[in-house]
Amino acid sequence: MAHQKVTNKMKLLVIGIDGGTTKILEGMPMPFTKKLLSEGKQQRMNEDLLSRGWAEILTGHHASTTSAFYMMPFCDHSYRFSISYNQKDLSTKRGVVPIWKLLNERGYSVGIMNVPTTAPAPTVNGFAVAGGGGGLKASGGISESMVYPKKIAKLLNERGYVADIRLPGNCATVSEFATKITKAQSCQKDSYLDLCKQDQPEFGFFCFRMTTELQYLAKSEIDRYVLGSREGTSSFDERRNLAPTLASLIEHYKHMDNCIRDLFEALDPDHFMILGDHSTASFLHEVNLDIWLQQNDFLELMGTWEDAIDDYSYKLARLGNRWMARLGLSKPWLSHRRPITRFSRRRTRAFSTFYDTGNFAGIYINDSDRFRGPVHGVTAMEELVADLCSKFNETPEAKQYGMVATPYRAKFAEEKYCQYMPDIRIEKPDTMYFSGRRPSFITCNPHYGELSEKLEGVRYPHTGLKGSDPVFCISPGLSHLVDVESVSDLTLAYRICDRLFD
Repeated sequence: MAHQKVTNKMKLLVIGIDGGTTKILEGMPMPFTKKLLSEGKQQRMNEDLLSRGWAEILTGHHASTTSAFYMMPFCDHSYRFSISYNQKDLSTKRGVVPIWKLLNERGYSVGIMNVPTTAPAPTVNGFAVAGGGGGLKASGGISESMVYPKKIAKLLNERGYVADIRLPGNCATVSEFATKITKAQSCQKDSYLDLCKQDQPEFGFFCFRMTTELQYLAKSEIDRYVLGSREGTSSFDERRNLAPTLASLIEHYKHMDNCIRDLFEALDPDHFMILGDHSTASFLHEVNLDIWLQQNDFLELMGTWEDAIDDYSYKLARLGNRWMARLGLSKPWLSHRRPITRFSRRRTRAFSTFYDTGNFAGIYINDSDRFRGPVHGVTAMEELVADLCSKFNETPEAKQYGMVATPYRAKFAEEKYCQYMPDIRIEKPDTMYFSGRRPSFITCNPHYGELSEKLEGVRYPHTGLKGSDPVFCISPGLSHLVDVESVSDLTLAYRICDRLFD
């Protein structure tokens, strides 16, 4: 679809790519995007994968200040964790000023679309269309709570706007899934340009959220294509007939490149940023820390009766919560998780994080304050952390796979939300996914390899997972706004915006 240029030039256009990875963007057939990356200033990030990347970009703060964790314990003497986080959580934190509020207060208008953790849509000078993510799995039509001003909802629904699609997206094949995402992506881009033409925002933020679902699914195919293209392998020559799976992936990235080109040509921004909230790494090994903790006497499994009583108590509490929610006396447990490993609450001294924490590898001390566990007092916790790190780092498998245990929560002792953080972090290759799903300490991922067209039984992560080095590229005219001594995480994006619009 051809678009007229917006009359007033946009001062800054931020292109967000969920799971945005430089090697993928430079390796796929995306000539316009590659030109932007080569002309811009790139900086390597090092995300800890505990703090939500989009929240860092939107606020300039780590999760230790905003509580924007991928997964967070309730710290109420239970073992319930939450995976939800939204715009209200973000906006109500004292001392935290979201980017739209910062710019609006300085007299600049904003146009924001599809950025995760922005639901429900904030009230802004300009327009905002909330994105999926943060525990929100939006699909189908879009409600008025997802947009500002509310009248936008009617326009978007008439267009067939879809906020988000998650794997497998009710699709039977990879090709069908890729095509569905590409179609939704096109509608989002066209809708954004129409809204920009109408409102003329000076700050724009458009996010490609759904591409990361393809990368979680098909990273092994993407790796083969990128490597083959780089080496000039004839089997990856696009003039030949390609398998439907690979062909659909290539078409998606071509379309994404065209969308980015359309955005730049229509909006003609003075400056740009291309940002990911995390990268997408190849999923090669799965690690279950609970197995190691059990083998080294830090974790003990429940006995038969303890397991039955715990399960009954959880189901009873969940039933009670449903009735309380119906009466309006509490919120429903929509995004709560509990440990996969059935460990004894009374006898376990440490347990690991969960299967869907964003690939963060951490260990919680089972202390009495947060979990009503057997570890009491600061001194006992510090000694246990030191002992656990020492033993883990002497483990042959840890040395073989490049894993190192280090104290983590103590580094954030002065931060408001440090109690929600794991006590220990495992430094590791991004290719290792930590979960509680498999009964072995380290397991090779059996799915990494040539991808079947069928999606039956496929779930996240399949051949790709969250990585720590998202794409971060700014236009040359913004280089002087980068503080040399700043930490290399995504909070830098907020600081650049703050200085540009000062």
